[in-house]
Amino acid sequence: METAEVGLTTLLGSAEEASATIARLKIEAARTPFELPGLTQATQLLTSVTKDGDKSIDILLDVGEGLAAMGKGQPELDRIIVNLQQIAAVGKAATIDIKQFAFAGLPIYEMLSETTGKTGEALGDLIEGGGVTFELLTKMFDEANDAGGRFHNAFVNQAGTFNQASSNMKDAFGIMMSDIVTKSGLFQF
Repeated sequence: METAEVGLTTLLGSAEEASATIARLKIEAARTPFELPGLTQATQLLTSVTKDGDKSIDILLDVGEGLAAMGKGQPELDRIIVNLQQIAAVGKAATIDIKQFAFAGLPIYEMLSETTGKTGEALGDLIEGGGVTFELLTKMFDEANDAGGRFHNAFVNQAGTFNQASSNMKDAFGIMMSDIVTKSGLFQF
């Protein structure tokens, strides 16, 4: 966690913002079926393009909720976040980038159609023409998680599953051990 905080300090330009981002991540990890180390790495990747820890966590949670609704886990989240980071760096999604969402189990074409109002050939032209941007994709995931959206309450629906319980147990143990080492002075010793 300390290494992640140093990395976020570099990305955000502020130790206070990095600390606040890590604190929020610890809280959010408890309500997701994803583990804290994976969420931390994903936040760093997104923060490299958003330059905003809170915005990165919001995007991460929107994507995570979509994947959780589809019964997917950490490997798919990792893959999708790297894909989003690459799309943001290039400025637009290529067809293969869109297919990565589908390969992860997300109904990406339906989601894009709902967000853009385009279907069939018009949607294909939008994708081929570079009209699918990082901003459009993050808006799409945000809308899908709003009340009435296809992924609304996916984390709540995952509560009580073995995957959620296992993730939360690992996170709680990791956070506790990190706090013990940090607060006891053992790390400085």
